[in-house]
Amino acid sequence: MIIAGAEFVKKLKKLDGQLFIVEGEKFVKEIPSSWEVKYYVITEEFASGRQFDHGRHDHRVGSFDLRELETRAKVYITRKQLFSKISQTENPQGILAVCGKREFALDFAQAQGLWLLCEDIQDPGNLGTLIRAAGAAGAGGVILCGACCDVYNPKVVRASAGGVFRVPVIKAPPDDIVTALRDNHINIIAAVVRDGSLPYTLDMRGSCCVMIGNEAQGLSSALTEAANFRARLPMVAAESLNAAVAGAVLLYEAVRQRISI
Repeated sequence: MIIAGAEFVKKLKKLDGQLFIVEGEKFVKEIPSSWEVKYYVITEEFASGRQFDHGRHDHRVGSFDLRELETRAKVYITRKQLFSKISQTENPQGILAVCGKREFALDFAQAQGLWLLCEDIQDPGNLGTLIRAAGAAGAGGVILCGACCDVYNPKVVRASAGGVFRVPVIKAPPDDIVTALRDNHINIIAAVVRDGSLPYTLDMRGSCCVMIGNEAQGLSSALTEAANFRARLPMVAAESLNAAVAGAVLLYEAVRQRISI
């Protein structure tokens, strides 16, 4: 392990644009072995929490084996007070990983593929939850259009519950995506508040892309008009649903229709 002082922590606050932080025991554990980890940062308190087995030091910190971490990347150790300056959580657990960002390309030629398009989703919690739902529903990928927040924002990473590592996410102009979807004969389904069909009446068994818009404004008129179908969720005692909830409901309607009973 390498001792990290104030200068190192200061640099961490100004990361290279191709790097991002994954924080917390659970999320660091979920980083796939195929994903690049530049280095780990742990606190002295986290390091001192080594467990012993029958009186023998086994180099483990909670569920982590320090030796395994060190075989993958450099491990820096710093004081709790310094770690708190780079932490994005209220109660830091004392471990984070600095990872490299990835660029993906989506394969729209998948048979019976399912995709999610997000336009202008600006709340990190919503975007992370949508990515998590897309992964759970078996979506082939998530497409970001317009002014969506950064997929590697720490709050997005946490809300995705590791989904950012499992689901390909791309950012592309809406016109390019609509053209690609049409060229591959993929039905485009726009989520709307009114003037749409109930999703249960739509055939979502074939390849389709569910589109979710901005939390306040919904989808742009251009994307709404580009859709083959418009889907609305029935509201009994509310005007609308949270964007992440609406997206998850529509994704799982596609899953429901595809399940053979």
